[in-house]
Amino acid sequence: MAKKITIDFSAQPVVGFGFSYVVEVDGYELFYSVGISELTTIYIANGDTPSGINEIALGTTLEETIQRTYDLLINNYVNGYITYSIVDNTIEVLINADADVIINVDINENITAVTTDVEPSTLNLIYYIIYGDYVLNIYKENYLGISTEIHGSFTLKKSSVENILDPIRGTGLELSLEANSGLTFDEFLLSDEFTYKTELLKNGYVIFEGYIKPDGVQQSYVLDQWLINIESVDGLGLLKDLSFVQTNGTHFTGKMSFFEIIEACLNRTRLTLDINTSINIEYEGYTGDNILKDVYVNSERFIKSGNDIVIMDCNEVLTSVLNLFSGVITQQDGKWWVYRPNDLEFNGFTTFINQTTNQTFTKNLNAVLGSQINNFYPHHCDANQQIEVRGDRKSVV
Repeated sequence: MAKKITIDFSAQPVVGFGFSYVVEVDGYELFYSVGISELTTIYIANGDTPSGINEIALGTTLEETIQRTYDLLINNYVNGYITYSIVDNTIEVLINADADVIINVDINENITAVTTDVEPSTLNLIYYIIYGDYVLNIYKENYLGISTEIHGSFTLKKSSVENILDPIRGTGLELSLEANSGLTFDEFLLSDEFTYKTELLKNGYVIFEGYIKPDGVQQSYVLDQWLINIESVDGLGLLKDLSFVQTNGTHFTGKMSFFEIIEACLNRTRLTLDINTSINIEYEGYTGDNILKDVYVNSERFIKSGNDIVIMDCNEVLTSVLNLFSGVITQQDGKWWVYRPNDLEFNGFTTFINQTTNQTFTKNLNAVLGSQINNFYPHHCDANQQIEVRGDRKSVV
């Protein structure tokens, strides 16, 4: 069984010893990139300067302290079997191996660390890039080796749409990886679209998940060092090639709620992401609070009439459902978002429902864009924003 270490922060750690543990695989201690096998953390006062690879200055908030702890782990305690992520007030350490974890009994009074067995992922880390606050992980199905740090750049992009109500808003990650004669990435050419999964994190939080498109690979056969261009997509664009069927291949029968239909389509992308929805439409007399789960349709409407049974593809099904509500769907922050752009015209503070937990929350979708010239964040990108004088008027192009 694979192992997961959950490091839970109940409050700001006190100054002094943090936590420590050793990981063993097949009786041998795993060593990290800094050349040691024991992971140890020590917390120092806010404002003090860390003097070693295991010292962490407390932040002004617990969230900042957790972020600094995560930064120390991903920068100093790197190993091909191990990945880190932040989940609420915890840091999860996933060990993709049948491992033994020895946790030091001495631990900070405001921290607990427990180990649990988890099912090993069939997608294991093969490559990773660390760039400032960002970590890009590339996983391969049924991969059994250790991971390799690679170098390159990446750009997160949204697909273009003709108007604001186009329902499908795909997201893609353009990768430019440094290749050479010993690391050609030829494997991407020979795989299918679900063999290699990408995961992009910023400050420990997932901001994108997708799969590498084999047909998007470009490389040089002339130079001994070159850049290979790859595209990773979230699967929304692939739905037009996937029939609206169950995981066992049979078509749906009986009544289905609108949410069950949306979820069934998204399951075909093989991305297990939370679905957040904001659909402020209801029928007269409706007293519920989750319209997508409370309205049902007959699943037979998604079978085309004719002599032979022809099942609609997932793109057709998803589009037909979203168009009923003037809704759109996109991936953001490692989650699916279903919402109505018309509801955002006057108020960017929008209430969503997490359909996994049935909890409501408010998300601020207001954004002020500035210029990269003065390091404003966020700023316009991927286009030349300029002011041009035309005749007797000014216009922004």
